[in-house]
Amino acid sequence: EVSLNKEQYLQNKEIFFDDEIISDSRSYKQLNNKRKQRTNYLNNINNNNNNKAQKEKCLLIVKPHLKPQHINSMKQMLINSEFEIMSERHANLPYDQFVDAFSNDEDQSIFDTICHEWSSGEITIFILSKVNAYQTIRTLVGPDDPEIARSEAPSSIRARFGQDRIRNCCWYSSNIQQYNDKLDHFDY
Repeated sequence: EVSLNKEQYLQNKEIFFDDEIISDSRSYKQLNNKRKQRTNYLNNINNNNNNKAQKEKCLLIVKPHLKPQHINSMKQMLINSEFEIMSERHANLPYDQFVDAFSNDEDQSIFDTICHEWSSGEITIFILSKVNAYQTIRTLVGPDDPEIARSEAPSSIRARFGQDRIRNCCWYSSNIQQYNDKLDHFDY
């Protein structure tokens, strides 16, 4: 099955309509050429669709200290980076759930403080989808420390909305294994 978007259709509509009346062999040849163009065009679209890279799913969890307008700005940044927001959920979860979920991921020197931050209020959980999602989210979110983010990636999420290493506004899955693991921890 082949689908065309509006732009593809408008650019190539002349090959999709057989509106000529065949009155001589010249018209018949033109019509035949048009049909060949249409077939070739559709075959190319089909081949391109088959060769497209697979979308990756990514988890983004926003910490409780972010204000609703900041979360809305983050969503706009995600959309501008061509992420599809597949799901958005808000939850208040207990300290123990964060300890269980992040015991292998966080800097152990600040682990307890981070878990207290996570459990201090409502978090927002996004499931995102995009080709090269992990590479894009890493760049979009920026370094863990907002101070470093402000100097190295000033337009990143953490540079704009992070306060310090504890309240650095969000966590994201950096690979498919983390994505699947955290989905289980957060009852998705």
